[in-house]
Amino acid sequence: LLAPNASVSIIKNFSVAEKLQISMPQKFIDTLKCLNPKCICNNDPMRTVFNVERKDPLKLRCHYCERSIGRKDLEVL
Repeated sequence: LLAPNASVSIIKNFSVAEKLQISMPQKFIDTLKCLNPKCICNNDPMRTVFNVERKDPLKLRCHYCERSIGRKDLEVL
């Protein structure tokens, strides 16, 4: 989410054994805060869920109130 082109290097015996490309999931659960103060996920003890609508430029939508947020609006829990 914060580094969409990141890769993960697996190190074994002090050298890179494998390099993996990270891909963005279609849903983010319990990761971000909804910006809508009236959203149910901000007022009741429940999980936050955001669906990825577009990857570039990033656009996410709250599962409950359907408010859209972009990369500059992200608030990580």
